[in-house]
This record gives sequence, C-alpha cells and structure tokens, in this order.
Amino acid sequence: MLIQLSISNHKSLHQEQEVTFVTGLMNGRGREIAQVGSPVLPVMSIHGANASGKSNVLDAIGWLQSAVRNSYRQWLPEGGVPTKPFAFGSGPKEPSRYEVDFVSDSSRWTYGIEINSMHVLREWLHQYGTARRRRVLFERNGQDFLFGASLSGPNQTIAKLTRPNSLFLSAAAQNGHEGVLPVWRWFNQVRLADPENLRARQSFTTERASKNTTAQRQILAAMKAADFGLTDLEIVENDLPEESKRIIRFVYKQSKTNIPIPDKQKEVRFRHAAGNHSALLDFESESMGTQAWYGLVGPLIATLANGSLLCFDEIDHHLHPLLVEQVVQCFNDPEVNTRNAQLLFTTQRTFDMQSSPLGDEDEPILDRDQIWLTEKGETGETAIVPLSAYKPRRRQNIERAYLQGRFGAVPSAHLATSLIRALAIGDETKERS
Repeated sequence: MLIQLSISNHKSLHQEQEVTFVTGLMNGRGREIAQVGSPVLPVMSIHGANASGKSNVLDAIGWLQSAVRNSYRQWLPEGGVPTKPFAFGSGPKEPSRYEVDFVSDSSRWTYGIEINSMHVLREWLHQYGTARRRRVLFERNGQDFLFGASLSGPNQTIAKLTRPNSLFLSAAAQNGHEGVLPVWRWFNQVRLADPENLRARQSFTTERASKNTTAQRQILAAMKAADFGLTDLEIVENDLPEESKRIIRFVYKQSKTNIPIPDKQKEVRFRHAAGNHSALLDFESESMGTQAWYGLVGPLIATLANGSLLCFDEIDHHLHPLLVEQVVQCFNDPEVNTRNAQLLFTTQRTFDMQSSPLGDEDEPILDRDQIWLTEKGETGETAIVPLSAYKPRRRQNIERAYLQGRFGAVPSAHLATSLIRALAIGDETKERS
C-alpha cells in the first residue's frame, strides 16, 4: 500500500507537496497495516478547478514509475534526464525530488530520488523492520554509493553499470538483484489510467478476457452490472493492419524492444438482447459509456486481484456518477478489496462528497480525510491539502460548501460574469464589422 508521496519541482508542484494515505480516524475506512501502526486509506480523491494541478500529482507517480522501469535500458547515455520541472522562475534550474513510502512483500520501504536535467543527484532506499527501525539498503550521492549490510548481492558490480543519468534501482532490477525486486514489483504493478490511454486499457481488458474463462466471466459480469443490455461477449482475432504494424515497428525501434511484431490483434464484440432478438455488435458500435467502462473493468479487476495501486485521472470521463461510486465502494469494502488495493483518482464532479444514494444516507461515499483539494496560486504553483484541514463540521453539507468555494479549489466566483462579458465583447465586435 502507498503510505505517503512527496513531490517537489514537478510541473506545477514546485514547492514540496505531501499526500498521505494515513488517517487519524480510528473508526473510518482506513486499513490496519502492521508495518505502519496507523490506519491506511484504500481510496483518495483529488478535486480542484481546471488547470489547478490535480493531474500533476498522478503524473508525478507515473514519471517515477517510468524512471524506475526504463532509465537503465531506455534512457540514452548522453541524453540527460527527461525532467518535468516547474516552468517559471528558477524552476528549470532547480533539482526535482520524488519520494514514496509504501508497503510491499510484508515490509515497509522508502524510496526517493533527486535529479536535474543531466544527472541523478541523489537516490536512496530504506527498509523498516517490525520495530519500525530504519535500515539503509543504499544511499547514493552522484556516483558515490553507500550500501547497508541489509542489501547483500552484486551491489558494486551494478553500481559500476549505473550511468549518471540512470537509477540504481532500475539497473539492479534489470540485472536481477533479488534484494530490490520487492520494490521494483511495487512500482511495476502501479496502474495509470486517463482518457488518453483508453485504447490501451481496452486492449488490456481484452487480453485479460482472452486468457481464461474465469477472467472472461468476471469481465462479462462487470459489464452486465453496468446495465448496458449485454448478454455475452466473444473475443475474435483479426489481421493487424499494415499501418498499425509500422507504428509498432517504429515504437519498438525507439525503445530498443526486441520482440516479434504481432500479425493478429484481438477484438471484443458484445451480444445485445432486445425483446426476442439478439445481435452481435462490433466494439466501435458501442456507446462511449460502454467503451469507457470496458476500459476500466480490466485494470479494476487486476488491481483488486494484485492488491496494487490504480491512479485514475478523470475517472468519471464518459461514466455516470453511480457507476463511479460503485468502483469507489469496491475499494472501500474490505469484503471485496481483500488485498488492500488502493484507488487514487481525480474528478470534476462532487459525487464523492455526497451520501450514497444507494446506501445509508448518513454514510458519505468518502470520508473528509479521503478528499484532497488542489489550488493554484498567482505564481502558478499548486498546493494540495486534505479537506480535513478545513475542519468541516460533522453534519455539514460538504458538497454544497465546496461548490460555494468555502474550501477553495473551485473556479473563480466571477467565472459566470467574466464569461458573459467575454462573449458580449465578441458580439460587439461582430456588430461593428
């Protein structure tokens, strides 16, 4: 489980920002994790006005995951580090820093890096035992490495293979260092979702459905639960178009991937019933809502099965709030989420601030410590704070108070007036021409 995330100088997250899944509510939705000592939340949402930096929190997690996976094999030796610093003022010249605190393979770990556009400046990995005593596995300062007694294995050999612009963790994992594999597995299992990778998520769901009948039954049941009028699905294999092969060939060449280019592609078709009739429809004939839901259920099922982290930007894109609520409830419900999987999502809607229309009217969909808010200041920097920091009253209508701007993280109160004036200016220009 992800315990805490710390980011500085990543896009609009200029000054250090911390997001914690640890909760102080002993009767809330937190899970008791022996390695932490305090309850850890399974779900967290991020709200904020457009361009306030919500997505940048998830983007930082994705960037760090990519660096761990790919810096050793895919970053060019003289290509520097593909940083994403704050664009204004001294941001491009300052180092960026990322640190995650998480539980993997029954141990608690802290991993962090500090980088600039050319080199890895610092890198560290610590492990915590049952007594929560910190053990240093390695600490790196430039190309100087310090290895703790807890990390046995070919440390010095891999240190020599680690370029100034690649991570030791990436090099160690790629060379099969067993001491860091639990950390690498945690990063590798993080799933990132946004509207732009919908096609990839749909392909993931199709691939999962084609592997075995159990997975296919799960996916079909999830599709039926959304009430799309589906009765069955089937997976078919078609020839991969030549244009797709050219694109794959180019991507493989850029990433130095040495695996065969596929000749076939798997596609899903759904059978629909209407009265006494039924028809099998191509996937492209399905509604955007059906396509979006299909792209969600595969990662959802896999995340719950693995006990991993799903980061979903704009989770309600093309989906009804009641469907998204059910996804949230899957993670909140310990009988469904038996492996302590986690969901971190952004949304423009406020469904998670309400009481569930499908359950107890006094039970909010998310507790106030599960809701975080982003606000962008005049300097363009994003600050992220939990809703609980505003200390809302127990019975306060959180949704109404948020939309009224009492917690910030909403568009300007003068938005409507400003928009009307802007359109009026356009009308005046047209009349004069």
